[in-house]
Amino acid sequence: MKVDERQTVPVGSGLGEAGSSAGGSMRILPAQDDLQALSKAIRRIVHVMETRSKAISRSVGLTTSQIVILQGVADLGEVTTNALSRYADLTPATVVVTLEKLEGRGLVERYRNVVDRRIVHTRLTPAGRDVLAAAPSLLPDEAAAMLAALPAGERAGLVSAVRNLADMMEATGSVLPAPTGS
Repeated sequence: MKVDERQTVPVGSGLGEAGSSAGGSMRILPAQDDLQALSKAIRRIVHVMETRSKAISRSVGLTTSQIVILQGVADLGEVTTNALSRYADLTPATVVVTLEKLEGRGLVERYRNVVDRRIVHTRLTPAGRDVLAAAPSLLPDEAAAMLAALPAGERAGLVSAVRNLADMMEATGSVLPAPTGS
């Protein structure tokens, strides 16, 4: 027998949605079901992305962030740290640390602007181009094909929804609240 795990609240509590349960005194909170389904979907995505990230790292010896930064340098040309930060949705500090590692491996070169020495530009080296060309796509080809097969409006809606979700999750922060009662 399946147990209904949806949350219910007393009618008149100001919580819940319209409609009542069979008894008439409790309402089901569909939002809770949505949160559980969303949480499960996010966990599935995280698992797939972590698995893919590990496989990519084993394949080319780079993290996904390093590949994103290399791709940004390839796409943007000789580029500043701030431009790469915007491109990759990473903090400038994270980009600098990543660039230092890539430079240490000979995949990028960094140099100061001749007019304003505070500005540092980055460009790919031939070795960086070779590694990037050999790197697998961060999104599996099959997933990219499925996404491309969606009608344009549905694809745009999906992209918008995932961006909004990422924005909401970033806005709430990643710090856990302090334990209570200890």
